[in-house]
Amino acid sequence: NVSQGGRDPSVVDKATPPSISPARAQAHGLTMRGAGRLIEGTDDSTRRAQVLFEEAIAADSTFVDAWVGLGAVYTDRLYQSRAGGVQSFELADHAFRRALELDPRSARALEGIVNVLFLRGDFVGCVRAVQEHTWARGDSIDILLLQGRALISVFPELAIAKYMRVLELDRNNREALWWLITALSWTGDHDGNVESSTRYLRQFGSDTEVRTWRGMSMMALGQHRRSVNEVRVAVEQQIGNNLEISVYAGIVNRRAGDEAEARRLWSAAAARGQRLLAASPSNPRMREHLAMLYGWLGDVESMERVLATDPGMRDCAPWCVTFELWFLIDLGREEELLQILTERIDRWGNFGLIDSFLHDLGYDEFLASAGYRRFAEVADREGKRLRRTVTF
Repeated sequence: NVSQGGRDPSVVDKATPPSISPARAQAHGLTMRGAGRLIEGTDDSTRRAQVLFEEAIAADSTFVDAWVGLGAVYTDRLYQSRAGGVQSFELADHAFRRALELDPRSARALEGIVNVLFLRGDFVGCVRAVQEHTWARGDSIDILLLQGRALISVFPELAIAKYMRVLELDRNNREALWWLITALSWTGDHDGNVESSTRYLRQFGSDTEVRTWRGMSMMALGQHRRSVNEVRVAVEQQIGNNLEISVYAGIVNRRAGDEAEARRLWSAAAARGQRLLAASPSNPRMREHLAMLYGWLGDVESMERVLATDPGMRDCAPWCVTFELWFLIDLGREEELLQILTERIDRWGNFGLIDSFLHDLGYDEFLASAGYRRFAEVADREGKRLRRTVTF
């Protein structure tokens, strides 16, 4: 999926298959052009990509890659906080499911469905979506990448094994290395993350999210000067509307003792987020990032106003709830936090990811509290139960 992670930018095969109809040849060419536009990563190129994918579908409505590309446009809008809003969930899901109807063994289509479930916060659903298809238990590169994507939010340690296997088969697989870096960071393997991200930057060039995760791991390892330099480069190279990089850059600077720079980064990003949210008020990812920025700035009133504007967000934006939880700790509302966490067990499955984030952000006192430990025991049992059901 070109909308998440450093995958090779094509959503289609690079060569036009021989002996195909003129309509299919036209759809293939339009889809190739759309994929190229989408990978450029700007608002304008994303709009142009959508037009090209829609023209491809008009030329040949049975061309799977065109439907996958259209789904990737809507997923990109969600992930990069572009215009489109919550309805992009339904539009992306429809496009990917149409692709899967046309080709019931399309790993790209099923991966797109998994991405939509991830953005909705249904991490357990990601695993179940893959388990419904027996063909998705294979060990080809495409299938391994699909399996890793389904597992990473619930069992990142299992996803690591999938990505490592892909890299054994193809050491130049960009997507596998990109997601491996994410999984290593989420499991707290910061040495492994720094090693893998160094390899990525050397092999494929700069990537803002790779640099951000690398900087966060350096921070966790106590390498504050290197972590600050890393996130500075990430902010300078940031493209698009994703404010998450500025959020983490501020955290790194605060942990390094530069409170003024942290607040400068957060304030600038919040001002930009306000403008972007005004242009696309129903975009959940922009709303969650803006709420998070207000939280780190200590502006709890603005944070709660942003989150309260759209009560339906909790059903479609996973991280806004997580980000809000962090500040519930600061507000002394731990019991409310634990109640929300408990309500989410059936969708989130394994809470090790939250443990990792909260530890890296310095909330160890809360993690050691009796209330959280009781919850963690329940979550751990649920995670183990779910893990026993994984068949791939």
